[in-house]
Amino acid sequence: MLTDMNGELQLDLLYREELRSERKVLEGTAAELVSAQAALAQERFRLDETKRGFAAKVADERALFDEERLSWLTQLSNDRSQADLERREINIAMQAERSRLLSERLELLRVRQQPRTNP
Repeated sequence: MLTDMNGELQLDLLYREELRSERKVLEGTAAELVSAQAALAQERFRLDETKRGFAAKVADERALFDEERLSWLTQLSNDRSQADLERREINIAMQAERSRLLSERLELLRVRQQPRTNP
């Protein structure tokens, strides 16, 4: 009977030791999990910071591109306006030349149509 109790005590002690060992493993695993969660949170924070920085850079690039595009469009409009102005000036000059030539022809016709008088 003493042997049975001694065996039961030893089994009980062994069982308790196994429980302590498992508890330490679980506590270690829990600590590792908490540590991993903290590392993950830090990584997410770093990633969010990177995303915000990238988004700001993209926004800056878009604003710069929009500004350049507006400048190009303005320049293109100015170039078109300048070309239109030059075209109008050329047309006016051509019309003036035509008018001058027509006036000269008209004058020549008048001279030819005048009766010639013989002295």
